[in-house]
Amino acid sequence: MNNCPCTEKIKTMQTHIGWKGLLYHSVEDCHITSNNNGTGVNGVIKGFGEGKNFAVDYFIQLNQRWETLSFEIKSRIGEKNFDLRAESNGEGKWTIESNEEPGYDHCFDIDISLTPFTNTLPIKRLMPAINEKHRITVLYIDVLKQETRRIDQLYTKLSDTTYKYENTINDFSAILTVDDAGLVVHYPGIFTRTGLD
Repeated sequence: MNNCPCTEKIKTMQTHIGWKGLLYHSVEDCHITSNNNGTGVNGVIKGFGEGKNFAVDYFIQLNQRWETLSFEIKSRIGEKNFDLRAESNGEGKWTIESNEEPGYDHCFDIDISLTPFTNTLPIKRLMPAINEKHRITVLYIDVLKQETRRIDQLYTKLSDTTYKYENTINDFSAILTVDDAGLVVHYPGIFTRTGLD
């Protein structure tokens, strides 16, 4: 029996969430596991978009500050596979498929095109005050096009449950509704939540 007072008890919290994709006719089953060391996220997405069926399995590892440490994507788009593995030092330095990628320096968040979960990353990492706006640079993964690119985005906290999201390259914007945990409830025309437990 270990009675050492220095032993820290690890408390684990599990969240199971579902989303429906309105743009690409998809469904997602997402599991989030958090403890004292960080958060692991595993999502499974199936749907149809741009004339092709797709199936995507992704995993994201985050530290306690919600900085992305690594991600892995395994997907099949029509008849083609698209797999991607990347690691970050948590300070905006990326290695993709074991190769250093200085083109993504200072990207502290990722954005996976087919899930609203990655909108939660800057919300949780930045913890902004109401009316505070942040410009961020993300490593964007366009799963259907099977490519990555660097994108600047803006997040403005409008209230405890609403954020304005702006994509600076095409003037797209949307008002995101989130819950107390910063998880998307409704992304107009793109995603809506179907369940949470």
